[in-house]
Amino acid sequence: MVKKRKNLSDKERQAIYEALLLRSVNGKLKRRTTTIVAHLFNINRCYVQAIWRTAKQCLAAGVPVYVSCKRKKNCGRKKVAIDMSRIATIPFVAGFLGYPQPGGGAHPPIPREGVLGDELGDWAS
Repeated sequence: MVKKRKNLSDKERQAIYEALLLRSVNGKLKRRTTTIVAHLFNINRCYVQAIWRTAKQCLAAGVPVYVSCKRKKNCGRKKVAIDMSRIATIPFVAGFLGYPQPGGGAHPPIPREGVLGDELGDWAS
C-alpha cells in the first residue's frame, strides 16, 4: 500500500520553518535537526528539508521568506482562452451520438461497422 502524501497548510509550513529557526545556529542546522522536527510534526523528513531549502533560497534572493504551499496556484485544470467569435463558425451536426434524435430513443443506434467504416478491416467484426 502506498502512503498518501500529506498536504500541509500554510500555517503548518510556517510553524515548521519557525521550529527550524529555533534550532538553527547562525542560519545553519545541526545534524539530525530536520529528523527531529519531522518527528514533532509527524511528517516525512523530505518535507522539512524542502521547507528549509525554500527559506534559504528566499534569503539568498533577498526577498522575505515565503514558505507557503505553491500547489494551490499550480494545480487543477488550466484555463484555455476561448475565442467567442469562432464558436459561430462551428457547424452543428444533428446526427451526433451525444444528442437525441427526434422520433428515436435517447441515443441513435450505433452502426455495426462502426463510425470508421471499412478502415478497420477485420478488426470491426
